[in-house]
Amino acid sequence: MLALEHIGAHSETTGAGMAQFASLLGADMVARQRKPWVARITGRCERYGLAREFVPCRITDYSRSNGVGSRGVVCRYILSPGVYEVNAWQSWRGRDRYFARVTDGGEVRRITREEVDAWLSEGLE
Repeated sequence: MLALEHIGAHSETTGAGMAQFASLLGADMVARQRKPWVARITGRCERYGLAREFVPCRITDYSRSNGVGSRGVVCRYILSPGVYEVNAWQSWRGRDRYFARVTDGGEVRRITREEVDAWLSEGLE
């Protein structure tokens, strides 16, 4: 299982009304949300370089969030063995985007792009 913080999760619950009001003022409320994502690498893609299947967040944990849910909300992803690309926000402006391999034992280990390419060349084993 991989746990990533969903910064600005409260903006999903404030709804379209706030976004619509903000657009009248020329602001972009949606851009304030920093939703993490995890994608399973399934092969190569001409357009994006890597073919990916996005993995849904299975558990959203608010137990350590602040009062409004702008920080501390955690998305938990259940991952099967394979290779993934991860986009994890660390702050409102900084993110950590990396590749990871999930072992048969469920261990999540960071790997390089070169290791992803080697894995793809081996035939997605």
